[in-house]
Amino acid sequence: MSNSNRSLHNAAGFPNLLTIKLHHKGRFTRFSDRAYVEGDYNFIDLLDEDKFSMHELDCSLDKFGLPSDIERYYHFLVPGENLDFGLRALGSDVDVLDFS
Repeated sequence: MSNSNRSLHNAAGFPNLLTIKLHHKGRFTRFSDRAYVEGDYNFIDLLDEDKFSMHELDCSLDKFGLPSDIERYYHFLVPGENLDFGLRALGSDVDVLDFS
């Protein structure tokens, strides 16, 4: 996941609803000046931050037609950080609490 443009923000007037810019089908380049390349992205709108979970993230990827039979790895970018130092693993619902 990336922090460019609308990566993660609250919907106007609805402080508990989030939009996520989800990058997929790409790869990270090596450190330093890391980038995410050769991928696509989709927006996931109106996520309730109090109910957001890894299961909901998996279901979103399924809706985009991404294969569910491969191992998936999730990361998020800490707002204001770069991909070299602000990338965090997102592997459990405990991690989701830090993310949202």
